[in-house]
Amino acid sequence: TGLPAFFREDRIIPVITLILYFGEEEWDRPVRLHDMLAFPEGEADLRPLVPDYPIHVISVRRSGAERKTDGGRNEGHVSGMDISLLRTELRQVFGFLQHQEDKEGLKRYVEENRAVFSHISSNGALFLAASAHETRLLKDLNREEEHYDMCRALDEWYADGVNEGKAIGEKIGEKRGEKRGEERGEKKGIYKGLSSALLRILERKGSVPESCLTYISAQKDMDRLNQLLDLALSSETVADFEKKAGILAATDLNSEENEGD
Repeated sequence: TGLPAFFREDRIIPVITLILYFGEEEWDRPVRLHDMLAFPEGEADLRPLVPDYPIHVISVRRSGAERKTDGGRNEGHVSGMDISLLRTELRQVFGFLQHQEDKEGLKRYVEENRAVFSHISSNGALFLAASAHETRLLKDLNREEEHYDMCRALDEWYADGVNEGKAIGEKIGEKRGEKRGEERGEKKGIYKGLSSALLRILERKGSVPESCLTYISAQKDMDRLNQLLDLALSSETVADFEKKAGILAATDLNSEENEGD
């Protein structure tokens, strides 16, 4: 029937399809349509007859211009999100996601961008909390208001995490202390409670080595246990916690002393 509405000199405006990937893991899926198709073995001649389609993925949680290509003409790619190109509050929202795994780095980033986070739009706050999987950031959100003070919510969120860990330790300690019915038993229970809470937090971040377990079990100073609890909450991995707490250096020193004896 022809194309009566499309003349020979007409041209179509190109459309670029971008996929925003919010996952925490690195993208390991295909970057082109042909990689998703099961061509029959020995039928390579069929490939040119099937239209290919490149996939352009932007990994929001990664910065920079990291690329993964198929090396062909119809190449797809995976790149990080360059937030410096953004001119709206999305710049800070995506920046938050890029710093989320580093608690100390996240606190610094929020402080550096306090002007935006303290006056973020309600929709922006909803989007950030959903993307970060942290609905606790919205506990004081009033959807009828246009803006939201995310800085205050973030301060409370971080403090809640610290207090939650301490409360678990104190609760376990109090229960064990009450069972013994004496001051010494109560104090010992609090120590064990704090140690248990500390180990629970670390186990969520990975496998806890024997040297770390031994170091924590040997702690009898309340202030030191509270300090270790804070370090565990702000650490990304168990190895990061050991480094911040100086556990590796301490265990190496003890090993040398034992060998000398």
